[in-house]
Amino acid sequence: MRYGITGSKGFLGRSLYFKLTKKINKSNTLHRFDTRNTNIPNNLDVIFHLGYSSVKSYQTNHKLSLKCDIESAEKIVNYCQKNYTQLIFISSAAIYNNKNKDNHYAQSKIKIENLFLEYFYSKFFPLTIVRLFNPYGPGQSLEFVVPQIINSLIHKHHLIIHQPKSIRDFIYIDDFSELISHCPIKENEPYIFNLKTGYEITIEDLVKLISSKIGIDYKSYIDFGRDSVDYNFSIDKKILNVPTSYNFKYTLNDGLNKTIEFYKSTSKRNF
Repeated sequence: MRYGITGSKGFLGRSLYFKLTKKINKSNTLHRFDTRNTNIPNNLDVIFHLGYSSVKSYQTNHKLSLKCDIESAEKIVNYCQKNYTQLIFISSAAIYNNKNKDNHYAQSKIKIENLFLEYFYSKFFPLTIVRLFNPYGPGQSLEFVVPQIINSLIHKHHLIIHQPKSIRDFIYIDDFSELISHCPIKENEPYIFNLKTGYEITIEDLVKLISSKIGIDYKSYIDFGRDSVDYNFSIDKKILNVPTSYNFKYTLNDGLNKTIEFYKSTSKRNF
């Protein structure tokens, strides 16, 4: 088998790449590529597509970000059609946000999903779409809420949480890469599923939990905003959740302990 992966330098892609290198034996090969500046390698059997513009890039220039992501998606899906290559696309639970009409990143994920589905129905190829909820873990960018909270407490920086009552489902990075590395497929229809643990927590309670683990009172550094807008997800109940054969290895407590340990160790090295 010949595997290809885009976005292998990002938080998700890096974890998946190293997971795949451990799983792939000598009779298989793994190829990293970026459709923006290289051709897709020949004769790939599976493509893991994680190469995508960041949330921040969509906030900065959503038109350019969408243009780049659509161009990449079209190159990949044409390749998959031509070669009957399995495509595994990492989408986002952001598409379920009931306020996503103003969220260019979420809208882009919807457009790319629809693009892949349109191509699928014009000519079948193995297609899996993973609607990922909130990943977290060591090395994640400070654009995301878990490292923001940890960083605020460790470095005693002020942080405002604007939607503290928002409810989220957090997936530890190792659980994400383990599941995706042996992602199931369906031959005659797209396989779309929600990658979520089933354990939900408000951002306010997440702050309190991290605060108790670090041993620093969050009230000194983190303020909760009073935004009354509902930023919770309206999940499509027709979409399946994680395959029943998969068992998460990390609870939120376990994952937070490892994540906090990482940021504490990197903090010590920087001083």
